Amino acid sequence: KVFGFYLKDEPDPTGQYNTLVTAANLKAESDYIHANFPGAKTFITMMNMGPSDNPTFANTYNPANTHIDLFGIDPYPVRSGSGPVDYSMIDKAVAAAESAGIPASQIVPVFQTFGGGNWVNDQGGRYVMPSAAQEQAMLDHWSAHVPNPAFDYAYAWGSQNGDTALESSPELQSVFLQHNTAS
Repeated sequence: KVFGFYLKDEPDPTGQYNTLVTAANLKAESDYIHANFPGAKTFITMMNMGPSDNPTFANTYNPANTHIDLFGIDPYPVRSGSGPVDYSMIDKAVAAAESAGIPASQIVPVFQTFGGGNWVNDQGGRYVMPSAAQEQAMLDHWSAHVPNPAFDYAYAWGSQNGDTALESSPELQSVFLQHNTAS
């Protein structure tokens, strides 16, 4: 009764940032799971190979070259150093995933639920913990692109790098309680 297997968080198709993970390796893992656990899904979170304001997943992974079932996309638009919250990062990331061959039906939204600490973003600023209103705006924005995902994903529950995360925000927990219990 396992729903699925999370194979890798942001596998690196180049080997430039982390250990090289080829599409062929992911395909072998996914094919093994599909053969031995009928009905189980396979899942990865994609690594954006471009800047956050112009994301790309081109020539990386997609259902055709990996047999992966579900692909997490994780733009984090609440940040310092870049002006107002740029919810279009979600639009651009979804468009980049679709352009790379990942249909919306196989996209898993990854919601930003952290901020502060030692995380530095690609624009030279820091990630900022979203307010309840900003989180709701992200949920609504995602819903316009991926209205019925297989599941969605809040990143992160606990602090990982001196940051504040969902575990310490009753305000955001309330947003997700409503999101997860709405019919």
